[in-house]
Amino acid sequence: MFFFCEILILPLLLILSTNAMISPKEQKKVELLRCFQSCYHVDEWNSEILLEKFNPLFPDYIDVIDAFIKESKKLQIDFTAPIIPKSLSLDDAVIASPDQHEVVFESDHVRILWSQTSPGEIEPFHRHPWKRIIVMIREASYRVIDGDTGEEQIENYKIGVYDGEPDEFYFCQNIGEIDACLGFEIKE
Repeated sequence: MFFFCEILILPLLLILSTNAMISPKEQKKVELLRCFQSCYHVDEWNSEILLEKFNPLFPDYIDVIDAFIKESKKLQIDFTAPIIPKSLSLDDAVIASPDQHEVVFESDHVRILWSQTSPGEIEPFHRHPWKRIIVMIREASYRVIDGDTGEEQIENYKIGVYDGEPDEFYFCQNIGEIDACLGFEIKE
């Protein structure tokens, strides 16, 4: 009987002690990977790529990662619902501004973009067709011109999580340091 219990309990204790030795940073990375996979159905390979993009946020911006995970869980994307494919217009960010918008992952339900612009760099007029969660990995300052109204304004973004409205049509110029952000677009 003792031997039987030892066989079952020792591996369990080993697992528990191993988990206890994982640093808070590593635990947060695991939580972030789970978020990519459960909230956006991103495969393991692309989850690792996304995790690399989030790396500058460790360890000083754990609150930003927590906010992203919280907002992602609120989405509750129905991956069983059929999505009518939307053909991309010529002013879609990936087509109109390909130097600044890289598709990291795309499925029928989500598209995840990596965006980075250098100081002084201009993103031509473009739009994002879907609602999105934006994670600013670096602070950014832009001169923005609204494509519908012609209004010009300066927009400053701190490292953090932001909501992006669908179909915003705009031009922007980076007037700060090199920026970096991820956009998690929800195709609804």
